[in-house]
Amino acid sequence: MPGLNAGLCAGREVLDGALADLGKSIELNPSNARAHANRGMIMLLRRQDVAAQKEFDAALKIDSSLRTDLEKSIEQIIKAREPQPAVRRP
Repeated sequence: MPGLNAGLCAGREVLDGALADLGKSIELNPSNARAHANRGMIMLLRRQDVAAQKEFDAALKIDSSLRTDLEKSIEQIIKAREPQPAVRRP
């Protein structure tokens, strides 16, 4: 399916751009907890779990009030990564 592949490539490009932007944001303001958290989310989506954990730790060190929202988001991503049962078509 060419359309699906094109969509996946576009999605990767969007995530690449977001990671670059978040990296610049963190360079300019290392104490931006939300930038660290969002960079961690993208890394988690990409299954870069160790790098993601470092970003989450940095975010929480800066702003521990993000913990509940961060835990909920992490849980949703991990659940979405689990294999889904195949859909049977008639």
